[in-house]
Amino acid sequence: MERFTAGSGAADLRHMLAAFDSDPGCLVILNHPYWDQPMIGSHLHDALLEDFMESFRPWIHALEINGLRDYRFEIVGHGAESERLRSNLRLARLPGVVLGRDLAIACADMDVSLFPSRTDTYGNVVWEASASGVPSIVTDSGGPQYIVRNGETGVVTRSDEEFVNSAVALYRARALRTGLGARARAAAFRQSWDAVFDQLYAEAYEAAVAA
Repeated sequence: MERFTAGSGAADLRHMLAAFDSDPGCLVILNHPYWDQPMIGSHLHDALLEDFMESFRPWIHALEINGLRDYRFEIVGHGAESERLRSNLRLARLPGVVLGRDLAIACADMDVSLFPSRTDTYGNVVWEASASGVPSIVTDSGGPQYIVRNGETGVVTRSDEEFVNSAVALYRARALRTGLGARARAAAFRQSWDAVFDQLYAEAYEAAVAA
């Protein structure tokens, strides 16, 4: 037991994680247990996890939370990281490129759409999820933040931590997911190309007048 509780282990752990991180084929996942929460209390439990993440965040690629086992990531599409993700994510299905009716079915089968991009200019994927009655979690950079009404049709997050916490919160709250999804669907059905361009022209006009 002393070997695993010695204070000097932090430096060894950093060295080990850095070595793993240097291997492009290695995915470092922190398995975060909840079994100790009843013994030490939720406040101390959360504080210890926050301290650990603050110290070792650069080398941790993903977080698995014990107790949230009945979930699955559905990653639709294909890219340079597809094979690496397929090999390392146990609770994920990567069907590749999906089009037409199959894409509509894939969207409708989701409970939450996770869209972490910070560079996407518009966010067609977010609208596709919304039309399927699925709320999206997005970042506060790029176009999708203007599609999602925070707390009404989905969640707009300001950091990676907030993104993950929002995903866990919606996982646990079916009623909240359902309400966000219903409002997202209603918002999607109010969209049309005419409405999109009317808004674009109005914003361009305002920007020109302000200049």
